[in-house]
Amino acid sequence: MRNVMIVSVLVCMALSWPPSASAQEEVAYLAECPTTGSPVHHYVWELSYGGVVVDLYPETTVPEYVATVPYGVEFVIRLKAVDAQDRAGPWSEWSDPYTPDLGAPAWSGGCIPTRRM
Repeated sequence: MRNVMIVSVLVCMALSWPPSASAQEEVAYLAECPTTGSPVHHYVWELSYGGVVVDLYPETTVPEYVATVPYGVEFVIRLKAVDAQDRAGPWSEWSDPYTPDLGAPAWSGGCIPTRRM
């Protein structure tokens, strides 16, 4: 039996201005999981940054996770459920790709160009 987990992205931005070169964004994930099979003991999360899989978040007891990710790097995330006997279901599908972006400068209208002497 194939369990399908739907991962939805809720973007939570916590910005400080001006951003540093290592600025990051918090991205919250919530999975809607089926309730068939044995009870879930925990979830294992797997992230992929630019095609490199990194298992940074090994366990949560709820199907939610807030990942802190750098701006400008595309990533995807997936999860699988594990029961108390350490039996894991299949991996979910990967989430849609997401690349955190600071956007254009917010205050360029206040700049005044002056001639340099």
